[in-house]
Amino acid sequence: SIMNAWIAEAPPTSKVMVGYLTLANNTSRDLTIVKAYSQSFSSIEFHETIHEDGMARMVRHESLLIPAGEELILTRGGRHLMLFNPVNAFRAGDSISITLVRQDGIEMTIQPEVRKAEF
Repeated sequence: SIMNAWIAEAPPTSKVMVGYLTLANNTSRDLTIVKAYSQSFSSIEFHETIHEDGMARMVRHESLLIPAGEELILTRGGRHLMLFNPVNAFRAGDSISITLVRQDGIEMTIQPEVRKAEF
């Protein structure tokens, strides 16, 4: 299941937005999200902020693994969705359709709300 999905509001001219959510795997086998897409963005990638030696850097992941019976939380300062080239200047209160694709081809569409960034 997918819970607490939201997208951080960005300045109107921003070419990237960031999405957060919790993925819960209530099955007895590992699940992997291999793709995300939306008509509202040119592309969506899985990223993670890594802190090493006092520096933060971004690492791109090809997929998101959710172990059997566990949750994967995409959050600020950790793993998250990078949403590139929004087709509109989305504001707080807007909902955006995003589809997540599992390794078995099953698609799950969510409607995260755009919110003011939480710091």
